[in-house]
Amino acid sequence: MSEKKAKRLLQRNEVPEELTWDLTKVFKSDEEFEKEYQAVKDEVQNFRKLQGTMDQGSQRFLQIIENFLSINRKFEKVYVYASMKNDQDTTNAKYQGYNEMVDALAAEFSESISWFEPELLELDEDKLKQYFVEKKELKRKYFIMS
Repeated sequence: MSEKKAKRLLQRNEVPEELTWDLTKVFKSDEEFEKEYQAVKDEVQNFRKLQGTMDQGSQRFLQIIENFLSINRKFEKVYVYASMKNDQDTTNAKYQGYNEMVDALAAEFSESISWFEPELLELDEDKLKQYFVEKKELKRKYFIMS
């Protein structure tokens, strides 16, 4: 009877690079991630200041929509990077920290946009239609309104 040799799980630094994620397509470096993380955090804080202003004209409405979508895209990018860096090696304290940072940012982000949908739904329908007449890019970029 032959003895089977027990397989050993490779450490992260032992895995051939071609078998790993190329996260440089998301951020070139951790420093780039950290810079973008801080920018998103600042934008999340600033978005709160727009609360209560959606009915202040088509330009403000467009600004709010663009900010909302921009923050969403940027947040998703930092979230994916931190999450995947942590998943690469769950014993790495630095990337555990990144993951915790974006989890906290997710809660902050959710809180800062909590006013958006209710305020959008409260907009007078005629006013909303007028915004689309005044700002053609709303229809072209974001919505289809009849």
